[in-house]
Amino acid sequence: MKFILASVAAFAIASLVAGESINVTIHYRSYCIHCQAFSREQLYPTFNLLGDEILNVELIPNSIATYDDAGNLAPTCYSGENECVAEQYQSCVWVRNYTQAQKILFWACVAATDDSSIAENIQSCIETAEMEWDEISECYQNGDGYKHLIEFNEIQHSYDKEIDHVPFIMYNGVVDYDIETAARAAFLETTCSYLNEKPSSCPTDD
Repeated sequence: MKFILASVAAFAIASLVAGESINVTIHYRSYCIHCQAFSREQLYPTFNLLGDEILNVELIPNSIATYDDAGNLAPTCYSGENECVAEQYQSCVWVRNYTQAQKILFWACVAATDDSSIAENIQSCIETAEMEWDEISECYQNGDGYKHLIEFNEIQHSYDKEIDHVPFIMYNGVVDYDIETAARAAFLETTCSYLNEKPSSCPTDD
């Protein structure tokens, strides 16, 4: 792991100048226990340490692209229909102009709740993050959540390399398997390696 992080640091220093923010894209599944753990244990605390001046986070639900009999994209989800329902609600959140802090708090909240009661859990976490439940509920009910899930599906299939597992973490739009492995294991350390001038919240090499 030290070798991987050292390699990441060398790449990152060549990629960013001081003062630039870092774009982080995270592909996930709602019912993936590793995604839930990453949200609670790595993304949420790292964002609280670094803040939105450094981190610009995009969350992408990782549904599966299939086509119905009419030739239209019809996303399906690894853990079944309930997961797709949850990700439609979440897609309604991601496309709205809430703050990053609200969105990441919302995802951490959802990741810590019981999967058995989707709408109730989503509503509770919406309210915890001080977002508008009526707005999100209407988005889901009128079918916009499904449309947004299809749009996210198209993003995940637009890269030159395959997103072959979740969570899958990308920096600045680049699919790099070595960096992704490092980020999954040590998100704060890997993210800090992209900074020339590191804030005090970044770990030191001591």
